[in-house]
Amino acid sequence: MTQKAIRRGSFHNLGELTCKIHGFVEHYNAQARPCMWVATAESSLAKTKRLCKMISGTLN
Repeated sequence: MTQKAIRRGSFHNLGELTCKIHGFVEHYNAQARPCMWVATAESSLAKTKRLCKMISGTLN
């Protein structure tokens, strides 16, 4: 949203910014499609486990 709506505009007050955000959300929601989840639970858990190992710096 920041890239598509807020950074391209100049706003004189909070009301203008709020109006722009609400307009963006209404337009986006009118064209929204459901998210199709394609990952399995096992692959998501494996990815999370790898991330935790990387963050903690442990090998187990």
